[in-house]
Parts: sequence; C-alpha cells; structure tokens
Amino acid sequence: MGKKVSAEAKYELEHVLQELMVNMSKHSKANNVAVRFEYKDNYLNVCMPITELGFRKDTI
Repeated sequence: MGKKVSAEAKYELEHVLQELMVNMSKHSKANNVAVRFEYKDNYLNVCMPITELGFRKDTI
C-alpha cells in the first residue's frame, strides 16, 4: 500500500483506462463495468471483467 508512481506511469495508466472504457462502451452490450487493480510482485494488474455477456449453450 502507498506505492509511489511516477508521473509518466500515471499518465500512461490514465490513457489505458480511457481506452478500455471507450472500447467497452463501443463494443460491449454490458450495462455495468468493474475495474479491479491488483499490485503484486512490483506489477500493477488492471482487470475489467464483463460478466453481462455470454453465449447460449445451443449456439455453441
């Protein structure tokens, strides 16, 4: 907790998140989105699962 992030990393992360949101709104039929951040082993993982979509079993 309380990890320091460079200004460059903040800038890049902001633009990645903006692009994720734009793509989600353009290409997904999801009504909700959750973004999860995990910091582990000196890496920041950004997870954005979309659970509102799926496949009907009879179409697979």
